[in-house]
Amino acid sequence: MNIIKDSKVLIILGNGHNLALGLRTSYADFGKLYIKQMIKFSESKLCNDLVKSYYSAPQSWNNLEQKIKEFALSFDPINDNVQIEYIFFDWLRKKLGWYMDGEAKYWFLINPTYDNKTYHDKLTNSLPYFMFQTILNNDYRYDILSFNYTWLEVLLNRITCDIYNLPPSSTQYNYSAENIYESRFNINYVHLSGNNCILGIDDDKRVSDSISFLKKAHQFNSSNNYPLNLHKYKSILIYGHSLGESDTDFMKLLFADMMDKDINNNPKLYFVTYDSASKHTILNNLTKHLRSDLSEIQRHIEYNFIITNEIHLDDAKKKLSQILFEY
Repeated sequence: MNIIKDSKVLIILGNGHNLALGLRTSYADFGKLYIKQMIKFSESKLCNDLVKSYYSAPQSWNNLEQKIKEFALSFDPINDNVQIEYIFFDWLRKKLGWYMDGEAKYWFLINPTYDNKTYHDKLTNSLPYFMFQTILNNDYRYDILSFNYTWLEVLLNRITCDIYNLPPSSTQYNYSAENIYESRFNINYVHLSGNNCILGIDDDKRVSDSISFLKKAHQFNSSNNYPLNLHKYKSILIYGHSLGESDTDFMKLLFADMMDKDINNNPKLYFVTYDSASKHTILNNLTKHLRSDLSEIQRHIEYNFIITNEIHLDDAKKKLSQILFEY
């Protein structure tokens, strides 16, 4: 029996990872299903702002948390109603959590499309599937920090059934598969799901204390979800995360102390992203979080990009395989 050893690679997952698997987990996907239900919160200024933006441009909801931030900065604690805003936001947060969590369960447990050959071939050729398949076929255990709302274990259970030819269930886990993937992954969630969904903005001091419930930091019961001890890793693989403004607090914790260390004493960063446009978005966000220009950051942090669009997919798989086996 092989001994499972701890990997020196940390995997950080963002929503780009879910989208690559065909999951409908963008904020715009959520809005499409729930926008009409929001009419009952017409007294909420935040609700009206979001409804207006959705009907003007549905895809603008992919920056939902940025729109919440815009509302928060315009909120007037004297003339605006805090209680009404809290009631709507609490509804929005919980509905989002249950939608995102259920989306993974639908696609990977009960959706008959999963067994359709065309869909299944596309899925098995995707980079996330390749990554999990690579890990399940080696003897290392990887830490995963997920910024997604979806329950990753559902996805891993079905993929493990595929790889090991185990019979999947449409209503529950295959517990033999669970034993396999649990030996390969240690998963921690940042954004959570269901009633415990974490949605909102960074801990910006310009936002009125009266609506602090919009801040992600105020939604955590403790700091247990914050990433710690990153220097025990040789490499950090960041898949499908743009380092957006809403995650400023986390990004500071992830990267800030790296600026105090020599480049040789920091983990290597590998950003897995779709194309050149998303690459430049990540670089711009990185400079904002670290409040340094790129040339200064390069003195402390070695980073590389893995482009995943169709043209570069085969090359991305080769690079990903090499990184996963860097010990």
